[in-house]
Amino acid sequence: MTVIIDLRNYPKNIGASEIVKRLYPEKTTFLKALKSIEPTYGDFVSNTALSIINNPFEAGKSHKAYFKGKVVLLVDQTTVSKAEWMGMNIQASPNCITIREQTFGAVMNRNQILLIDGTTIDFTGAGAFYLNDQSVQRKDLKLDYEIKESALQDDNNLYIEKATKLIDQ
Repeated sequence: MTVIIDLRNYPKNIGASEIVKRLYPEKTTFLKALKSIEPTYGDFVSNTALSIINNPFEAGKSHKAYFKGKVVLLVDQTTVSKAEWMGMNIQASPNCITIREQTFGAVMNRNQILLIDGTTIDFTGAGAFYLNDQSVQRKDLKLDYEIKESALQDDNNLYIEKATKLIDQ
């Protein structure tokens, strides 16, 4: 059995968080956050702005009836912010394959500063890393299979076709 999770959006599929609870045999940490402690020093922490969420960098729960089939995750350049965080969460499950174009690379919380002239600047207040210290900020989610679309090759079914081929293998 296979499930395809499509996160090719700015997080509209938040219902995926309910699915994630069933992808793990036990509670798992899927993300490390780097937060500025002083202007030139940062450290890995668990108390970022996401700390309003109970254990924001852990996924799943302990149970024997977790989903043991393949999980195919679809992401692209519209996978941004919370959708990327959710993608990292799904990728840490035991049987996940990611099909993607480059994602946005802005996983953590956004900070906005109002300047004197009324304009604003935005920046991310913490860095997101996989457990192997691979950065996601300004990069993207890790890839298993890459899709390359172009203006000449714009096909809405390209991702689904690739997912179907992988499932059939």
